[in-house]
Amino acid sequence: MDLFNKGLREHEKTCLEKVVEEYNNIYKDLVYFVAMLHDRKVNSTNLLKDVEKYINKLVNSPKNFQRSMSEIDGNCKSFEKDLKIIENKIKDINAEIIRRSAAGIAAGIGAAVVSPTIALAVATTFGTASTGTAIASLSGAAATNAALAWLGGGAIAAGGGGMAAGNALLALAGPLGWTIGAGSIAVSGLLFSKKNKKMAEEMKEKRLLIAHETGVLQKQNIKVKDLDEKIHLNLTNVENLLDELKDDKVYDYLSASEEEKGKLQILVNISVTLSYLINENIGDDD
Repeated sequence: MDLFNKGLREHEKTCLEKVVEEYNNIYKDLVYFVAMLHDRKVNSTNLLKDVEKYINKLVNSPKNFQRSMSEIDGNCKSFEKDLKIIENKIKDINAEIIRRSAAGIAAGIGAAVVSPTIALAVATTFGTASTGTAIASLSGAAATNAALAWLGGGAIAAGGGGMAAGNALLALAGPLGWTIGAGSIAVSGLLFSKKNKKMAEEMKEKRLLIAHETGVLQKQNIKVKDLDEKIHLNLTNVENLLDELKDDKVYDYLSASEEEKGKLQILVNISVTLSYLINENIGDDD
């Protein structure tokens, strides 16, 4: 019987390693596309500022153009304000991780500091959800974990309800709080000290959980790509229209042809749409 259970354990270990490898591959893709989406949002913000400058200098521009520019300006400032808040939060998190690491009490939260680039991308893509407890009222590991969950949208490992793999996206912990290595599974010594059958059962349980998390990441990947495509389409159209109008030296609305006036209106409309898209995150339609 023990030989059978040992075989069962090895089978489950192999299956677990496979689902972990699949999770890691999808996770890497998601991190890549999240970072790309964030860059697209930043580029869109810069382009929208150019549109504002152009329209504000347009002589005899309609009043609705100015209202639209005000709307765009508000959306861009909202995006930039969120970025500043997140940047400050990342600094606080990293300071806490470094402090705990220096004190030799960093176990369970990871010794590596949070990558500002990835953290910003995660927060602007998935939103910044509350953990239910004010981070400022916590201390030590609880504060760090709460902050990580806040950045990730509420990881299951931290008791949150937002994105299930929030901590994993920050590359500090695997889903549900246990470590995932690159293509392999790290199992504690305590687990290996148990009987083969018990080990097999626990591996199966973890395998099913990882398989579920993989499905979550796959869905998030689709949503991230969809939002990126929307932003890319609008960004390209705004860029092309702005270049055309500048090349044609359209700087006075009353002197513009009907075709040029039409292009100006389309430019304004698409710019407004783009300004809302840069503030959209994946959690908004869940």
